[in-house]
Amino acid sequence: MKWRRISVTAAGMIFLSGLAFGQGQAGKDVTGAVAIESPMEVKADVQVRSDVAPKACVIAGTVDESLIQKYPAVVYIEKADGMFRPQTVEMGQIKLAFAPHLLPVVVGSTVVFQNSDDVNHNIFSPDNEKYNLGSFGKGMSASHTFKEPGVYTQLCNVHPEMEAYIVVLQNPYFAVVTKEKAGKFEMPDVPPGDYTIKIWGEQLKKRELKIETPVKVEKGKQSVVRIAAPESKPKAK
Repeated sequence: MKWRRISVTAAGMIFLSGLAFGQGQAGKDVTGAVAIESPMEVKADVQVRSDVAPKACVIAGTVDESLIQKYPAVVYIEKADGMFRPQTVEMGQIKLAFAPHLLPVVVGSTVVFQNSDDVNHNIFSPDNEKYNLGSFGKGMSASHTFKEPGVYTQLCNVHPEMEAYIVVLQNPYFAVVTKEKAGKFEMPDVPPGDYTIKIWGEQLKKRELKIETPVKVEKGKQSVVRIAAPESKPKAK
């Protein structure tokens, strides 16, 4: 870490105060001692970091449109070090459909199911933890906290045509990709390291769910990846 020493007089003290209280440039740390020698003269012996805080690491990429032709998919880092804060998010029930249709969350998060329709809805899932939140009317809600990673199909036993998916993941480094956005995605704030990106979507076949895309994330840089569909095996003659 490099430091440089500067002297500040009364004329420059206003600028220094702005830095000390977060009004200066982001990423600059200011430390030091200030001595007041007279009401009109201020001197400071200050050390200012000359290195700027590193920019957030970003993974940017595209998914082959053949993998998202009909339904969206979620791309995610399979495993990342650390403990991650769960969140509370909403999956609505609007016009006899779940919204969003695909919802990725961090393990431990709570999903609130809000009914905005004029009819009763029910929420249940036959997967993993297996829950049934009962039926509730317009303006009411029910919630579930997901303790185990995995894919949870969301169903309504009042309206069997309703279906959605909640994908519970180990870390918050994920993105939903769609055909409308040409398969483009970004994952911000990823710590430097070597990772494996995977993909999940309801239309994907087993061999497509096994796609693994390695990526190296470096400090202050953008990593670009392309998630390609596996090559079709030639038919035996």
